[in-house]
Amino acid sequence: MNSSAEMRPCRPFLGVVYAKRATAMLPLLLFVCFLVGAGLGLYVLASVRMALVHDWGPELARRAAELTDALDRFLAERMGDVQLIAAHPALRSGKPAEAEVVLRRYRETYGHYDWLAVADGSGQIRIATEPSQVGRTLGQEPWFLAARQSGARSQVVEILSSSESGLTAVVFSAPLQGRRGEVQGVVAGQVSLEALREFIEQVGRFDEGPGEAYDWLLLNREGFLLSERYPVSEQAGNLRERGLPSALRAMNEPNGIPRFVEEVHARRHVPVLTGYARSHGAGPFSSLDWTVLVRLDRAKVYQPIDRLIWKVGGTGLLIVFPLTAFGIWSVRRLIQEGRLLQDSSQAWQTLIATVRGMTAQSDQAQMLTDLTEAARRLTGARYAALALLSAEDPRLPSFIISGMDEAGQRAIGKLPQGLGVLGALPDDGTVLRLKDLQRHPAAVGFPPHHPPMRSFLGVAIRTHGQTCGRLYLTDKQGAEEFTEMDAHLVAALAAQAGIVIENVRLLQSLRAAEAQHRAAKTQLANVLECAPDIIIFTDQKGQITLFNRGAEQTLGYQAAEMIGTPVADLYVDPRERQAVLHEFQAAGHVVGREIHLRTKSGESVILSLTLSPYLDPEGQYLGTVGISKDITAAKRLEEALRASNAELESFVYVVSHDLQTPLRGIHGFAELLLNHPRELDERQRHYLARIQAGSVRMARLIDGLLEYSRLDRIRHPFTVVSMEQVLQQARTECALVMQKSRAELRYEGTLPVVWGDGLRLGQVWQNLLTNAVKYVKRGDVPHITVGGREGPSASTFWIRDQGIGIPARFHDHIFQLFRRLHLEEHYEGTGVGLAIVKRIVEFHKGKIWVESTEGRGSTFFFTIPRPPAGGTPPDNGSSQSPLPIC
Repeated sequence: MNSSAEMRPCRPFLGVVYAKRATAMLPLLLFVCFLVGAGLGLYVLASVRMALVHDWGPELARRAAELTDALDRFLAERMGDVQLIAAHPALRSGKPAEAEVVLRRYRETYGHYDWLAVADGSGQIRIATEPSQVGRTLGQEPWFLAARQSGARSQVVEILSSSESGLTAVVFSAPLQGRRGEVQGVVAGQVSLEALREFIEQVGRFDEGPGEAYDWLLLNREGFLLSERYPVSEQAGNLRERGLPSALRAMNEPNGIPRFVEEVHARRHVPVLTGYARSHGAGPFSSLDWTVLVRLDRAKVYQPIDRLIWKVGGTGLLIVFPLTAFGIWSVRRLIQEGRLLQDSSQAWQTLIATVRGMTAQSDQAQMLTDLTEAARRLTGARYAALALLSAEDPRLPSFIISGMDEAGQRAIGKLPQGLGVLGALPDDGTVLRLKDLQRHPAAVGFPPHHPPMRSFLGVAIRTHGQTCGRLYLTDKQGAEEFTEMDAHLVAALAAQAGIVIENVRLLQSLRAAEAQHRAAKTQLANVLECAPDIIIFTDQKGQITLFNRGAEQTLGYQAAEMIGTPVADLYVDPRERQAVLHEFQAAGHVVGREIHLRTKSGESVILSLTLSPYLDPEGQYLGTVGISKDITAAKRLEEALRASNAELESFVYVVSHDLQTPLRGIHGFAELLLNHPRELDERQRHYLARIQAGSVRMARLIDGLLEYSRLDRIRHPFTVVSMEQVLQQARTECALVMQKSRAELRYEGTLPVVWGDGLRLGQVWQNLLTNAVKYVKRGDVPHITVGGREGPSASTFWIRDQGIGIPARFHDHIFQLFRRLHLEEHYEGTGVGLAIVKRIVEFHKGKIWVESTEGRGSTFFFTIPRPPAGGTPPDNGSSQSPLPIC
């Protein structure tokens, strides 16, 4: 605790001086902030308005383009109406009544027309929907002349009034042709300007957006105003000649692309945003080069943002003035708080010095004693105690006491058990501050000889959400109760006490873990050293880092001379080392690989190697761990067994082949004698028949033995084999037997393809089919089912019958050579077929087994590897040693 005494005096608290200066400058600062905010607001307002213009401009241009397209389609449809009327048979029939009915029906159907009429070749109207039009002579009208000269094409002509106002109606005309194509007259229809205006209002959808604020104008090709949404009494004349920007740009646009422009309204003299577009025609209808202008007052465009600005501005004024007053009040409050902080600064610096002094201690008891003493001194308490709770029994704490000598502690006698107020502390770390602890509901009084105590301050000490102790302080000296600052100081000390306790526990756990690690490391080293197998560790460079006693005994080297040397130096053939590394890199490990290492004496030993990566706790690769087993003696024994099997197979083949000659002689003489039945009695014929049957059975046994011995000498390369085709071929081979027994063969699904010898697999199916047909009760029809399914590395096949079945105790015996369960008189056979089947399946690295119940049939299962997905195919056994036959 000497560090606190050595601290220098605290410097004056400067926050008071700064706060006074801030009070004088605050109004100016707020005014500057207001100006900056206003400037930024105006800039943002201008930017938002510009963005609104760029948003609404294309929208107005789009609406103008939609109106021009709609007008073009409307005029094209009216032109089509006139053409249909001109082609109507009633108008060519020369019957005025029928023609008038047709005209009236068209006008009622399409209500856009002012009138529809038919004029003869001289231009005089003969038939019309309006009686006032009948008799008029229109021979010099442009639309009449154009229709007569155009042949079969319709014409659209603008009819201008006498003033400069522009278009008052649109006339559509089409020639009325006779049967030989001559022009007999003209069919005409007139659409008024008001009808066009109503159509534009209908298709314009001007009820969207700003609503009534929209305005539109229709101009002809010369720039005359034809119509507008809000017509006025005076005529606008030629807007192009008057220099209206939107009219000029629309008529001078080379590609007729819809665009927009900002301009001033000619009559109202207010800024407007105008979108313009020019007509292009529709289908066979040629464009009249009309221009549509759609306008919107710029004030209407700005209206949403202007409303928002007024709301935000008003709200801002309501906020700025209260904030200014609050800021002045806050500065004054800071001055007061600064004075309080100046008083508590010394206490906090003392606390920091105490914590630093504690971190320099390595003794937990001394650290907690210093902390208890610091808590008592910082808060001005008369007594302080720190209770450490036991993990085994939290009701029996151990105490560190400050402010009471040993005599006073002995006078009290038994230490408190954490009951009463001491046990009422919240476990969430909240500080309990009491002016009079005797008035607390949990108070239980003091034992005899206990000094009187009044004010109280207590807090729980926690680590990782668990309470591990409590810190108590009583009797604030010079005051009736502890202050809020005292509570903060005690809470900070309790948090530090929790850190101290946790660090000590972690240190104890770390030491225990280190001890366990050393014990495990020693145990592993003993296991590695005493293991009889060869264990070699290498680093990332392939240099040996561990060479156990088993390696020393097998290879003859000492560990001291091998540490740091490349493990590749031990290999007899460097290419074998490269193959091991290639397999390790590809698969991440090596299991059961045969290698050849050179001993110190120069001899070669054969080992079975298992190689695994050696990783650190973070999973980083450090090297390899190789465990090898010496299989030199086993390999030599295997070579001896292979040679013995080869000699035995040769012997079997020679013996079996040499037995054929005497057997054929015995069979031939017996048959010769049986061909002279008069010279033999019944007994002699019986004996000769038995000799002949025995020679036939003996020949079959020899043939089976020869076939069995040929399995390893006659081999074919492995290929992808279709089991469907192999089974079909085997079924053909067994056709005679199956037809004789009326056997039924059924497939379960499709048989998968395999990797193997197709001819040998055909023998498997042929032998299994023959047995399934043979071993049934007399008189029963064999019912046989075959099937197969693919597995991860091999396919499983089965053949199921409903024959006599096999007792469970003979399931393994039936695959032995010459092992039969039935007499020759009941079921003929040699006992070689299933032995051949098993040998072929095992030759393919598969397995075979049977599931059967006596009297309920049998199911034979066998597995064959699947075809390789790519790369080097599996070994087909051409380099394998022959399997033993005995």
